[in-house]
Amino acid sequence: VVGRWISIELIAFFQCEVTALGCLVYMGSQLKRPWLFFLAAFFCSLSFSSLSYALVRTFGEAGKMVCELILIFQITASGGIYPLELLPKGAAKASLFLPATWAINAMRPCVGGSSLGPYWKGIGVLGIFFAAAWVLCLGPGRIFSRLSERFSESLESGGLSA
Repeated sequence: VVGRWISIELIAFFQCEVTALGCLVYMGSQLKRPWLFFLAAFFCSLSFSSLSYALVRTFGEAGKMVCELILIFQITASGGIYPLELLPKGAAKASLFLPATWAINAMRPCVGGSSLGPYWKGIGVLGIFFAAAWVLCLGPGRIFSRLSERFSESLESGGLSA
């Protein structure tokens, strides 16, 4: 479990830092706090990839679908496209349970130079998502992954898998 996770996290770490460096150098973003921006990018990567890993490891193919649904819902409901005040009330309430909301809240003070309160709160909540992913992965994940493997095997033996 940990060996696979480390390799996934290393890839995710390099991807996020190259992206953050690209924002700084290639796009010419003028950041007020560039080092905190890189730290926020690291925590975003850590929480997103750990959550994806835990869902896929625990639920197999269904976990991949859940990851895609979370990704699609985050694009609209996290406040990244429209302010949360303009979204329907249900989407605004659901945004509190999406990692992208907290990632965006952590990135804003790095770019705009505002108070660091939202930054540290966002980093803390992303840490909670990371911890929850590991609780899911190491706790019930072992049981569900066995059930998911058996289900996949029965689909393959019945000729229903792609």
